[in-house]
Amino acid sequence: MVINGLTPQRFEPPVAPPSAPVRVPAPQPPDPVELDDDRTAQMAVETIVSKSRDKVRTGSRIHVDEATDQFVVEIVNAKNEVIRQIPLEEALRLDVLFRKITGIIFDQKV
Repeated sequence: MVINGLTPQRFEPPVAPPSAPVRVPAPQPPDPVELDDDRTAQMAVETIVSKSRDKVRTGSRIHVDEATDQFVVEIVNAKNEVIRQIPLEEALRLDVLFRKITGIIFDQKV
């Protein structure tokens, strides 16, 4: 069939020449760190924070909350004012409250 002087032809897209597959090495995971106790964990966290401290114009403080025995990280600005705390103060208070409620409901821990 000819339309306006053109004969329809089958279109075939160009094919790239075959080449050898490119192998990209998989990224290696970091070596696992074994932590013996809470003090070792705190030292590891402090080391990581101190290394990253040079990159940011804020500082940080790490301590263990006495009421909940949880690590608390405080991010402070140049004036040493707390601008962020992880976990939040409200979460720490809720943890203490839940522990009290658990003590009222149950007589002992398993």
